[in-house]
Amino acid sequence: LCGWTGSGSKMWGRDWAEGALFERSEYKSSYYGPLTSKAHDGAQFVFLHTLSGSKGQTSYLVSPALADVAAMQFWFHMHGKDMGALAVEASNGDAWTTLWSKAGQQQAKASDPWRLSGRVPLPIGTTRVRFAGVRGGGFASAMAVDTVTFTASPTKGWTYMPGKHCY
Repeated sequence: LCGWTGSGSKMWGRDWAEGALFERSEYKSSYYGPLTSKAHDGAQFVFLHTLSGSKGQTSYLVSPALADVAAMQFWFHMHGKDMGALAVEASNGDAWTTLWSKAGQQQAKASDPWRLSGRVPLPIGTTRVRFAGVRGGGFASAMAVDTVTFTASPTKGWTYMPGKHCY
C-alpha cells in the first residue's frame, strides 16, 4: 500500500508500518491467518498479529492525502480465536468518523478466502482514511488488508491511489 503509514499503539507483534508488505510465506501458524494463505492480489499484503499487548489497544494504517473520492473498497482477512476488531475511519481534516467495522473472527480457517468489504461510501470532503486494528484478548489472531481501491463517483471504475500503482 504505497504511501500508507502506521500510527497508534505499537503493542502488536508487528505494527502496520513495521509489518507492511511481508511475503505471505514469512509467518506460518494455525493460530492466525491469512499468513498460511495467499494474498488476495499478488504475493504481499499488510497485516497485524497479536504477539503482545493488552485487549483494546489500537494501531492505525493511515492513507496518504486524498481528494475527490466518493467511496472505497478493500479485501480483508480476520482469522484467529482471539480476534479483535477492524474498522475503516474517514477524516475531513478535523475528526475521524467510523464508516465500516467487523469484530471477531470472520474466517473459520486461515486458508479461507479473503472477503470483499463492499462499497464503503466516503463523506464529502474526506482527506484521509485509516484502518483501525483493535487487539482482542490474546495472541492467537491476525487481521490483514489487501487491494484497497477508490472511486470518484458511482459511475466511474475503481482505481488504486490516484497517480500511483499500489496494491
